[in-house]
Amino acid sequence: MPTKLEDLNIIRIIHSEISGEMAGSLKIGGNLFTTDVKKDDMAYIIDALFYKDNEETWQTDSLNRRFYDVVGVGIRIALKYSSKNIGTKVNIPQLNAALKLRKTTVHRHIEGLGLGFEGLKRVIGANYSRTEEGKEVLTLDDFERFIKKVYNSLVNLIEEEPDLLRPEPISIFVPENKRNNFKKTQSFLFGLNEIIVNEKAFNEISSIPSPYIAEDVKSVYKFIMPDKSLDDKPEAQHIEVAKQMRFPIIKIKE
Repeated sequence: MPTKLEDLNIIRIIHSEISGEMAGSLKIGGNLFTTDVKKDDMAYIIDALFYKDNEETWQTDSLNRRFYDVVGVGIRIALKYSSKNIGTKVNIPQLNAALKLRKTTVHRHIEGLGLGFEGLKRVIGANYSRTEEGKEVLTLDDFERFIKKVYNSLVNLIEEEPDLLRPEPISIFVPENKRNNFKKTQSFLFGLNEIIVNEKAFNEISSIPSPYIAEDVKSVYKFIMPDKSLDDKPEAQHIEVAKQMRFPIIKIKE
């Protein structure tokens, strides 16, 4: 059965950086990383996603690179840049500075995930067209503000036009230095789900599946049910608090 919009429970902006070769193998960035990819080419990826967590979809390849498959909707912006003169592990301001000094070039690809073309136009803006694919970027001065606008427009679309959305599988690359924080977030949401959906006491959970962290799940129970033991089932007021925490759709200041 396809995942429904109401099943989605996490909304966030995710930044990641991978090699152009890897981006091509993951089919990220349209044609940016399928032709004329040089060894110094890198992919800087910004995802604004609304998705459902699934604990059974961690994947690790032969080089110990970790991927996380989720189901959801959103926008993926891929920037292709050459690391030859600037190195890797850059952020947007550093990439923008390198652009202005002509130390690198940047091309972009914007993709809607589960939005359809009409939803993509609503999120990106009325002037969006398919010619965005592969377009060279001359400046990133307003790029971070643009990302915030995209995120807020995605929130508006979720709230106002849910019928336009069709959740689909999405692969997220999780950098090693951010993996623990990512696990903590997923563990937190797993604990909330056990309280809301299954109405279980912590000690009734038969097993905490990978990649969730048992201590982080336990901390959710202790936070929401400070007056109860780990053997107690959540009551109506605890479930209501958990519901409010599970899906806080908030806009960010642009």
